[in-house]
Amino acid sequence: MIPELTALTALLLTALAEWMHARRVRRVTSLAFGPEGKPREWVWLAPFARALAVAALVWGLVTLFLLDPKVLRPKKSPEGGYRHLVIVLDVCPRCNSATPVLAANRPAPNAPPKSSCRYSAASPSNNAA
Repeated sequence: MIPELTALTALLLTALAEWMHARRVRRVTSLAFGPEGKPREWVWLAPFARALAVAALVWGLVTLFLLDPKVLRPKKSPEGGYRHLVIVLDVCPRCNSATPVLAANRPAPNAPPKSSCRYSAASPSNNAA
């Protein structure tokens, strides 16, 4: 009930501010919209859209503030810790082909399980000619 009342209050305050702004702009329409003094056709929709957007934002923020947080516990690290595998692809701009030599086809001796590895990839570049 609190988020809805807060959103309604924000909607009313924004509508009041938009009404006051429209009154002020009405006095200077020729300066704001040219010699005709008429804005584009879609402009009448903007104050309503702004007021609804503010109300939706306030409702969402208050709802998030009032919700009970969920506590997520990190997963336990594997026994012996993580092993970090860094893959670097060296791409030379002067080379015709940049084919990395991969040893992925051969199983490594005493390879750790995939769940205990963290992977990173990097691609250095040297643009010097």
